[in-house]
Amino acid sequence: MKIYTYLIILSFIVYSNISISCDVNSPRVKSWAFKLNANTSEKSIREVCAIVSAIDEHIISAQNLISKIASDTVKYQEKTGNDGLIEQVIQSYFINGWVTVQVYHSYTDAKRHQPPDEIAIRTYLQGLANLTYKGIYGTVKLVYDQENMRLIRITPSDYSDDAFEFEVQAFQEFEACKTADGNLCYTDITDKRFFVRVTDKNSGEPKIKISSITAIDSWAAEYFNNHRDSLMGR
Repeated sequence: MKIYTYLIILSFIVYSNISISCDVNSPRVKSWAFKLNANTSEKSIREVCAIVSAIDEHIISAQNLISKIASDTVKYQEKTGNDGLIEQVIQSYFINGWVTVQVYHSYTDAKRHQPPDEIAIRTYLQGLANLTYKGIYGTVKLVYDQENMRLIRITPSDYSDDAFEFEVQAFQEFEACKTADGNLCYTDITDKRFFVRVTDKNSGEPKIKISSITAIDSWAAEYFNNHRDSLMGR
């Protein structure tokens, strides 16, 4: 089945269930549609916009929960346990708890060229929750730049003709301070890639799950802000 034909089938299912503002003249919308091999008609772009927006919203919802798990303003008890945020985000947004996440531990020159560590999503989220609970930091804030998320590529999955994987770029800011009053802070920006698997499985509606998160590069916040446009590929 052609990628575009499959996406049109999915888009009719998704479009009626989500509320989106799809400006067919928006450069961002046209960029997504172009990558999905859509034609230039308004109807086709709106159909593509629907499935892409569903993926967009899936990633953003996952990011929001991950940010809460990292936050020092959310109680540890809300993050852990069978009904905690960690379990919620895994069950709702990821294929399973063994999905891999790549993590840079420092942007310092000494570690600049070391590859990121690769860990399971459950371990990663528990580690975020532990940062303030175990007194490693006094405050932690994790924020994603959701306004500038960008589709990088779409590929058919090897194991099924009815499964596709989307690679979406998102920049993540991590700030951790040793004390609650904001002293001795560490801040970095990381270029993250969310890989999202979309499957149909003849169930009558698409299934959207994150299959992995990779880390492309990481920078000190000051350096990133001074070179923002070039680092974001503008």
